[in-house]
Amino acid sequence: LIGHCCVDEVAYLRDRLDGGARVVAEGAQGSRLDLDHGDYPYVTSSNTTVGAVLTGLGVGPRDIASVLLVTPAYVTKVGGGELPSRLYGELNAELQERGEELDRATDLMRDTGWLDLGWLRSACRLNQADGIVMTKFDVLADFPAIGLYDEDRTPAVRMRPGWSAGDVAAASGGAEA
Repeated sequence: LIGHCCVDEVAYLRDRLDGGARVVAEGAQGSRLDLDHGDYPYVTSSNTTVGAVLTGLGVGPRDIASVLLVTPAYVTKVGGGELPSRLYGELNAELQERGEELDRATDLMRDTGWLDLGWLRSACRLNQADGIVMTKFDVLADFPAIGLYDEDRTPAVRMRPGWSAGDVAAASGGAEA
């Protein structure tokens, strides 16, 4: 019934890549959950770094033209493990609600924290990122101040001016915030 949909993905991708096609591979979860490089024992059962593209798709390192990391403008975590920039009380609850931070796999609310610059630097180094795509700016809109966490600095949390929903809409080309 579905046999015509099944292919040898390595051969399929190799033919496409050799023919000049561009392939976009999307990872999931994040570097801190990587089985080999993550925050053990609070990891997932597989690899989540760029190396998983090689093994998962059966492509070679020279097939990867660029690596973009995607991160929300604040961090979230469900389950155990450290979250040094963790937010508490009303601010955490508001981010959970605005960001719809219900983890569908566990049916638990994700804890929230300020963007962790140390974690982001680590992920960029580990994955040799060419760039960063940041999401969820709209969730932080209209907060008077936004924190950036960096354990290598004193103070560890530096507050920066926030932005408005109008700023987000303008930056996204007028799309709804």
